[in-house]
Amino acid sequence: MVHTGSRDGAKQRWQQRPATRKSTVSHQRTSNETQKKMDAKTCYRCGTTSHLANYPKCPAKQSKCRQCGKVGHFARVCRSSASTCVVQEVDVPELTVLSIEMPLPAKRKHNLKCTVSLHTVDGNSIDTELLVDTGSAVSILPEHLYQQYFSDISLTVPNVRLVTYMQKTIPVLGCLTITASFQCHCTQVSFFIVPGGTPLLGMDLFTALHLDIRNGSVVSSAKNGQVAVNFTEPLGLAAGFVHKVNVRSDVLPIQQKLRRLPFAVRDAVSQELKRLESEGIIEKVESSPWVSPVVVIQKKTGGIRLCVDLREPNKAVVIDSHPLPHIEEIFTELRGASMFSTIDLQNAYHQVTLHEDSRDLTAFITLHIFLHTYRATPHAVTKLSPAELLHGRQIKTKLHVGGLPCVAPPKDQKNLKEIIQQSQNKMKEYTDRQRHANSPKIPVGSFVPIRKPGIIKKGHSKFTPPLKVVAHKGPATYLLADGRAWNAIHLAPTSPCVTTSDTVSLAEDSFKPLEAPQTSQMSISSPTTSRPH
Repeated sequence: MVHTGSRDGAKQRWQQRPATRKSTVSHQRTSNETQKKMDAKTCYRCGTTSHLANYPKCPAKQSKCRQCGKVGHFARVCRSSASTCVVQEVDVPELTVLSIEMPLPAKRKHNLKCTVSLHTVDGNSIDTELLVDTGSAVSILPEHLYQQYFSDISLTVPNVRLVTYMQKTIPVLGCLTITASFQCHCTQVSFFIVPGGTPLLGMDLFTALHLDIRNGSVVSSAKNGQVAVNFTEPLGLAAGFVHKVNVRSDVLPIQQKLRRLPFAVRDAVSQELKRLESEGIIEKVESSPWVSPVVVIQKKTGGIRLCVDLREPNKAVVIDSHPLPHIEEIFTELRGASMFSTIDLQNAYHQVTLHEDSRDLTAFITLHIFLHTYRATPHAVTKLSPAELLHGRQIKTKLHVGGLPCVAPPKDQKNLKEIIQQSQNKMKEYTDRQRHANSPKIPVGSFVPIRKPGIIKKGHSKFTPPLKVVAHKGPATYLLADGRAWNAIHLAPTSPCVTTSDTVSLAEDSFKPLEAPQTSQMSISSPTTSRPH
């Protein structure tokens, strides 16, 4: 009985052992499968179980991990090791240094340098010739000067990043703080140590040492009165070019509703519309397939800027693209120049005539439920940036819109003055031609023929029969006997030798042959000196 009982007990125990292992393994498998199912339903970005990682509104999708520094997950679900170091990015300000190049021997005599005493730790004074650079905010020392005289002074980590005019980063080895003196002034200054280049005296040391530039020679000067006239005249015209907008045929015209304007700007808008209409920039029309609303913007300097929301018409415009030169090419052309000149083309887009077939695109509705269209080219309808538009006009009209080319530095100062004087004369001629300072003056009562638009076939007259000038509406806008207002660009003043009866009969029958009228001296030049229509 004892043997049998022990045998039965061993058998019982033997049967129970595998059962225990199976249950344990099955329990482990069940827990692992459950964990996998939980992981499959858990967002690895934020750790929540309500959505997956591809959920577009996951809060951790644009968040930055505080543990590894990567964007796209929280630190609590970060899979990187715990020993990963945390890198904290700090935004430092940028300072622009215009030049740190070694000047050529032929140009050294034109550079402005100053000898400043730099004091070492042991009390020695080292006279260092620094190149004065008023375009640099900081002072710079090359590495070889630091290794030669100040190697026993440890460098500190700079708190700014230096960039050149071309936005290229200048490598900085460190910041050296020493004492600098000039004559009776002494100050503490921080020099930035760079691998090479020329020692620069920036504006920080220039101001601290109370330096001043004296006995500077004036190469050339211009009186403001001679130039101011060019900018007080009305807008001129880029003669020889009419802008025509290419429109896609598969886009249907859209007429938008009027946008109500605040009462505070309605008077200013009415005055601006009257000014634009008197100068011939806009005109009233009865109907148009395209209608856009008006947008009023308050200028910082006062007044308003009248804009038109042409986003819908722009969807039908075919872009007229032109390649632009790179900024590196422009600065390469300007390298070595000693004189630079600029020109201000205010409202330059209104100086180009808009083709009659493209004026319906610019139609806009105003306060008084009137429709107006642009006669000049508005910027919005070109669908181009200012640089692309001006560069494209330069290609088509053969006009140099960027001013005059750079002038290389001559060998002697007398030749430099002559070149500057010639360049100023060219700039004045260019300004007079583009700004049209000499606007035409057509007396009221005279008879003028109208220049026909478009391309005229050979053998046909380019002008219509002359009409009488009834009134002078704007700076370059005249009202003729047919009741229409014309800009002087389309008129050719003639001698007042035609009677009124002859003019009326000619206006009624414009198909009869007409002898060429005797034109004055300004009949050829004056049409290129006024506003477009």
